[in-house]
Amino acid sequence: MPEITFEQVADLASRLPPTEQLKLVAEIGERIRHELPQTLSRRYSADAILDAVRQPPHLDAADVDELERAIAAGRLPIKQEGIFDPGGGE
Repeated sequence: MPEITFEQVADLASRLPPTEQLKLVAEIGERIRHELPQTLSRRYSADAILDAVRQPPHLDAADVDELERAIAAGRLPIKQEGIFDPGGGE
């Protein structure tokens, strides 16, 4: 279905006689009442969520660089001694 803007509808309605304008507004209102719940239920349905999860992430090189910096900053030094080894608990 082609997308139509509010401005396009208003322009069309302004060219119609008043009775036709009321009829157009009523038809649009009925269509919105019918289609909006279906659109919203699809947007928040489990299938929509799964579709979003299955899409590849939308990242650029800067995002990857930032992630690598955060990983490097969060690394702890490697300790060869365990906490039960002599001097390991210090």
